[in-house]
Amino acid sequence: LRTVYDPFTTVFNQAANTSSRTPFAGNAIPKSRFDPTSSRVLKDVWQPNRPGDDITGVNNFRLTVPNTFRYWNLSNRTDYVINDNWKLFGRFSRFHTIESSPDVTGGSRAQGMGGSQRNGLQAAGDAVWTINPRMVLNLRGSFNKPVDNFADEQSELKSWTDLWGGNAWHEPYLPELPQVYYPGITVGGSVLGRTSYWYGEPRFWGGSAKLSVQSGRHYLKAGGEYRGIRMRQGAFSPSNFRFLPAHTAGTFINPNTRLQGDAWATFLLGVLDDTSSVQTRPLNEGRNNFYSAYLQDDFKLNQRVTFNLG
Repeated sequence: LRTVYDPFTTVFNQAANTSSRTPFAGNAIPKSRFDPTSSRVLKDVWQPNRPGDDITGVNNFRLTVPNTFRYWNLSNRTDYVINDNWKLFGRFSRFHTIESSPDVTGGSRAQGMGGSQRNGLQAAGDAVWTINPRMVLNLRGSFNKPVDNFADEQSELKSWTDLWGGNAWHEPYLPELPQVYYPGITVGGSVLGRTSYWYGEPRFWGGSAKLSVQSGRHYLKAGGEYRGIRMRQGAFSPSNFRFLPAHTAGTFINPNTRLQGDAWATFLLGVLDDTSSVQTRPLNEGRNNFYSAYLQDDFKLNQRVTFNLG
């Protein structure tokens, strides 16, 4: 087994550029030295389902599971003729796709496998009013709401306070997030919780009107259009608490982590690597509005020549 050293006993010899640490007696960390948050997180770490590949016990949980996709869609188009002067058209479509991974841990919130929501809603309408044989009014409108989100209900939390024994140091980082998940924790090559996820629920809508008039050799068209966009999306990396074997090796200067140190020992002591991060990023809620208007005249000079002016 690799020898585990106490990082809090580090001695640095500046003249010789060497460092040393004291190994734990019996190569075991006393329970009194366990970090309280690490001890709390350990309760969410599931049990192994196999002995492991070698004496180190690596890969002691291995399972092949399917991802499940639940999909349905609905689409409808309706054409309705009110009378000879009024005609209506409407279309509605909705599709719904949920990807999920099975719970293989017996309910652990730190499982961190997750899935996604990929849904869409579209609606559009069109009305044509023939005012008289020479004049027609066309009205159109549409709405579109796509959804593309990471989804993991099992890992959702209201707060991280429980993991830190009531300490709310993290609260300033969470309000801007669309969802709060179990914090991302990297222990060597193992990852608990969520280090990153995505969220996207933008909305698009628009409307237009066009009046067409035939007058002699002129075919006049006038109209306008409006389009609105409301963004609600972002990619988030709220936390990644990293624990590496080098911090419990016999030295911090080029340690041989194949023989010394262990990432889980570092985790139990609560010694964070300096590449760990906690950050907040506001949800992108941009707004865009587009307006346009036009006037156009198709002027028929003769049977062979037509001018398009606008």
